[in-house]
Amino acid sequence: MIDSHPPRISVQEIHDTYAVLLARPCTTTAELEHLIIDVDQRESRLSETYAWSYIHQSCDTVDPTKKELYMYYVQEVMPLLSSYDDTMNRKLMDS
Repeated sequence: MIDSHPPRISVQEIHDTYAVLLARPCTTTAELEHLIIDVDQRESRLSETYAWSYIHQSCDTVDPTKKELYMYYVQEVMPLLSSYDDTMNRKLMDS
């Protein structure tokens, strides 16, 4: 059984991070490449955390904390990320 919980990434942290990323200029190839790398790293971290929350709640279906964390990601984080992904993709396409 997996004992530790994945970290809870707050909605505010996501808003703050994407606000900084979206505000970045993309006037040069280097700036665009750096932004893409940073966005990819951020999305990877969030995807990994989401996956771990699913694994934890699947391995221990009795622990309500694990289910609550998974549901938090499903109901709060993933819809928010979907919206930011769209906005970020539009920014990248316009650059």
